This record gives sequence, structure tokens and C-alpha cells, in this order.
Amino acid sequence: MRLNRLGLTAFGKFTDATLNFGDKPADGPDLHILYGPNEAGKSTIYAAMLDFFFGIQEKSSFNFKHPYNAMRIEGDVADADGAAALVRIKRRTNDLLDGGGQPVTLNPFSSGLAGLERDSYAAMFSLNEASLTEGGKSLLAAEGDFGRILYGASAGLTDFGKELDTVTAEAE
Repeated sequence: MRLNRLGLTAFGKFTDATLNFGDKPADGPDLHILYGPNEAGKSTIYAAMLDFFFGIQEKSSFNFKHPYNAMRIEGDVADADGAAALVRIKRRTNDLLDGGGQPVTLNPFSSGLAGLERDSYAAMFSLNEASLTEGGKSLLAAEGDFGRILYGASAGLTDFGKELDTVTAEAE
């Protein structure tokens, strides 16, 4: 699955803002990096992308300009089955809509996200200063799921994390 466009129609400090990621390259990498000065909206864009995929969080802090009932994120996604224009609004149910404003009953992101939930997706695919710093500390201490997986893989010990937990529990 590829996100071709992210529209922050009413989200955080943004009103009718759009990020167009362009066409997918025929070959080579397809990586996008957002950068800019402090307070430019990088974290808001990151949160909007997560909310577009996984739903606007119950107690979102991005309602300071637009009230909950007006929050709206739009996006164009494409996968092997085709392309779709979708809209995410702030609701408890039926919060993902098709281009005509009708609720989408099947999650179109499920195959593209390979069953990942918000926290797992963010940990694996969204790097920022805080996650890089925390990840580095976890790697050095061989803690956290990602740190244990990498440490175990590099040492050839795929079950290292479980063994470490057992030894730690016995020691305590």
C-alpha cells in the first residue's frame, strides 16, 4: 500500500493543507523525509498520517483549532488492487468514508499494514528524535522488543529475550 496524498483538511493547526508524495518511481527507493524548523508542523503531519490509517484517537490533542466534530483527514492510497480516495473523520464508528461520503465497511488498510497496530507501525516505520534516542538506549541495554530482536539476530540467539526474562526473574 502506498499513500500518494495526505490532506489535512481540518487537523491541528492545518486547514486545507495537502502533501502530495508524487507518483511511485518505476524503480529505486520510494522514501519520503519530512524536515523543517521547529513548529513547522512535522509532528502534526506524522500524527495525521497515523490517525488517517488507524483512526483519530479518542482524546486527540489536535483539536485546538478545529473542534472534534470538524476534524478531517483525506488521503489517496493505492495498492495492487487499485486506488482509493478516503476520508477519516472524528467519530466513534463509521469514521472512514469513501469519496462519496459513505462509510467504508472493510478496512482497506489491513493488507497494506500487514496486521500492524498503531504502536507497532509507529515503532517500525516512523523515526523521529525521540524514537531514535529511545531505540538506541534499548539496543544498548538489549531491552524492548526491537532491541531484543536485533540483539538476538546479531548474536544468532533468536530466543534471547525470553531467556533474558527467565534469568532476570530467577535472579530477582
